Amino acid sequence: MGSMARLDSARSLGGEEDRQPSERPLRAHTAHSGAAAEGRVASHGSEAGAEGKSCSVPVRVVARVRPLLPFETVHSSRTCVTVHGGQTLVMGKDRMFNFDSVYGPAAPQDAIYAEWVSPLVDGLFSGYNATVLAYGQTGAGKTFTMGSGDNAGKTPAELGVIPRVMRDIYERLEQLTLERTAGGGCAHEVRVRVSYIEIYNEEVRDLLEPGISKTLAIREKADGSIVVAGAKQVLASTLSEMQSMLDVGSVSRTVAGTLMNNQSSRSHSIFTITVHQRLPSSRAGVPFELVSAKFHLVDLAGSERAKRTGNEGLRLKESVSINAGLLALGNVISALVAISKNKAAGHHSHIPYRQSKLTRMLQDSLGGNSRTVMVACISPSDGSFEETLNTLKYAQRARNITNVAIVNRVEDDVPSAAAVPEVLHVEDEDEGDEQPEQVSAREAALQERVDELQAANAKLQEHAERVDRKAQDG
Repeated sequence: MGSMARLDSARSLGGEEDRQPSERPLRAHTAHSGAAAEGRVASHGSEAGAEGKSCSVPVRVVARVRPLLPFETVHSSRTCVTVHGGQTLVMGKDRMFNFDSVYGPAAPQDAIYAEWVSPLVDGLFSGYNATVLAYGQTGAGKTFTMGSGDNAGKTPAELGVIPRVMRDIYERLEQLTLERTAGGGCAHEVRVRVSYIEIYNEEVRDLLEPGISKTLAIREKADGSIVVAGAKQVLASTLSEMQSMLDVGSVSRTVAGTLMNNQSSRSHSIFTITVHQRLPSSRAGVPFELVSAKFHLVDLAGSERAKRTGNEGLRLKESVSINAGLLALGNVISALVAISKNKAAGHHSHIPYRQSKLTRMLQDSLGGNSRTVMVACISPSDGSFEETLNTLKYAQRARNITNVAIVNRVEDDVPSAAAVPEVLHVEDEDEGDEQPEQVSAREAALQERVDELQAANAKLQEHAERVDRKAQDG
């Protein structure tokens, strides 16, 4: 690869405005791709034979290393990360981390999708919820990997996870249409809907209705599923319609420049695709059944240190909120891992999903009813050593989380998929009987907890800055 190609690839993963390298996988990646593919088929494909039953599935974690950015090269940054064997990553000289897959700087965009995301789309049409979430520090390539930024002008090889999922869904829908036509019937009906929200400074915003001021509430239904009351869900009949919704929402998302990333996402975004299907039933006395599954595609805002980003004022407030949400996410991961380790001993732990709106939204995805893949995006620069190390520690812990995936049947007696309303009105069975003062008190308690997390996070930042100053003085 020439120097210009390497420069373009570095800019792409560090800032959304540029390009990813040509699709040329690393030798380490190709060496393990067969084994990894076999492993992910075993982990994600086994549920098909257990339709209608709960199935324990581990959270799958892959790591992606972006190239060095131009400004890092100018400042003589050195690479502190190496990939070994396709599933092992070494930090510095001897800090070793093992993941389900590891992708180096030259790995193509379609590598993660083909091995880990495509099977989730298969499961989506079988009625299983799915989640892909990108995690890492600011400027590590999360938005580029997910494809939740500006996709205009990108070649098919440069598209991220979300555009590929959309394309895959409609290709499958087209195949279903051909099969239905060939069969001479209309037994299999499908409706696809989209919602797009962001969590900005602990406020949930509807990116599909950016100009409308409204209050969105995260609720838990009687069946334990998490919904956003008031969020718009739009019927997407074609790929172009869904693409326009992604574009509208991405333009509306809160983005700003920092010293580390000139297109830094200032919010966590969740693009959700829900597939409703009316299927012939294999159960006696039940001619049809309605299956409804959702696919969360999550682009988390990156962790930040105020000293490195140069944030002040509003940007600093955003950083505190972002870090507080990510801290709460780390607490949830730790609690789930503790439960996994103590399960044999019969011990039970509280899972702090309510510490933040982010963890509340991801309650299904981590420890709940979902097949989940986490992509840990990291910088190879020695200047980001601490941030990269923290990302890898969180990601490695997440590998110990086990979800319970089930086929999401809605109603056995639904006469037609068309009976699903054009705009879904979420009913909150758990909280529908609450009085206004009860709701206010509960929300006030949650906000108080968020404030506590933000204060703790600010203290951690101050401590980190003091350590940096001492190191520089020394």
